[in-house]
Amino acid sequence: MPSCTQSARTRSWTALALALTGLVGGLLAAVLAPPAQAAPLHYCADGKPAPCLVSVLRNGTPIDRDVYFATVDGYTPPEDKHTTGFTLSKAGVPHGLGPAELSSTFTVTMKTGSIKPRIIDGWGRNGKSTRYRDGDGDWAVKIVVKPANMLMSCGDEPGEDPTHCDETAAPDDHIAYIVMRISDASWHGSTEAARDRLWGLESYSDIQLFWYPPNITTSSTGVVTMDFLMQNAHNFPDGSTFHGTANMRIPNQVLRDLYGIPAPETMTDGSFTSTSTSGSVASYQESGDDAWRVDLTGATFSRQHLRLKRGVITPTRPDITRTKRVSAGTAQLWFVTSKPRGARVKGYQVRCVSGGGHVVQVLKSTTRSPVSISGLRRGSAYTCKLRARSQVGWSTWSLGHKVKSRVGAVG
Repeated sequence: MPSCTQSARTRSWTALALALTGLVGGLLAAVLAPPAQAAPLHYCADGKPAPCLVSVLRNGTPIDRDVYFATVDGYTPPEDKHTTGFTLSKAGVPHGLGPAELSSTFTVTMKTGSIKPRIIDGWGRNGKSTRYRDGDGDWAVKIVVKPANMLMSCGDEPGEDPTHCDETAAPDDHIAYIVMRISDASWHGSTEAARDRLWGLESYSDIQLFWYPPNITTSSTGVVTMDFLMQNAHNFPDGSTFHGTANMRIPNQVLRDLYGIPAPETMTDGSFTSTSTSGSVASYQESGDDAWRVDLTGATFSRQHLRLKRGVITPTRPDITRTKRVSAGTAQLWFVTSKPRGARVKGYQVRCVSGGGHVVQVLKSTTRSPVSISGLRRGSAYTCKLRARSQVGWSTWSLGHKVKSRVGAVG
């Protein structure tokens, strides 16, 4: 989403958009041109070539273009060939749409032409998008989003540090805003296949400074963490506390490539941990198992961090429920199977130890209960346990379960 410094008081509305290049360790800065500098025509039907607006709906109805203004935002070279976006504003409102529009839902359909809409980020709430090829063979995207409840008070004085945010915003800094940025991720590798790995990455926020690229670290054990710095004014103009939100969509391909999670569709809550300095973070699998969602709510400011970290992705611990000595040298073990947490189970290792210290160990490729183990000594009782194997490692061992010294079952 844009990382921006804008001033309602000084009317200096320059939006600095930092691309999601932290995913590959680069930095690409794209400067969003103010609407006054954009082309006078913004709609495809008016003869503007792509990128252009196909339609803009407010609560399902086409907007009155004398009241609501949708402008296609331009970027400076070389980003202008790879990045586009739009801004929504309203007549009679100094900037943005105004707080009265916070409950409205806007649906913007935009033809992006040769710009493949891999990444979408911006100021807004509850955003959802659909990408497709239109009848002309151009790329297009439909974005459904609500305005963000913004406090635009960071770096709002001439010559001021852009990362300085007021403790309490001024009345004219409180606005409702929709600004979306659409990028083809041209910085992510030299091939289309490499850039397509970022397809579907999205973020929407009402936090003024949501910095990209994130700081990406890898621990000595290979655990990857993305750290997003966030800054905003602490209070609304009336002195009440501002609570920021951010909604992020991380496609499974990004989880595989960046975080090393082989089967993201099997992730559980502990597979991907999301923490913030303040507020609450919920992370969950998107319906359809195509991406992981991260929702930040209630963040307070001036300066906070949102950290997205790979958690435990090895399988859960199995549980032996019953054993049976089926012959002098063979036993069967029934068990509750392990559940994957980001890497599918490939098999089980069984280990049995007799009272005299005789060890029998075998690796089975089966993923179902029961499993058999041979090589036991006649007349010796054993204690057996097992653990699941996956591409990223082992589960913890199950608790030990006794196997009789003679033919028979132990519940």
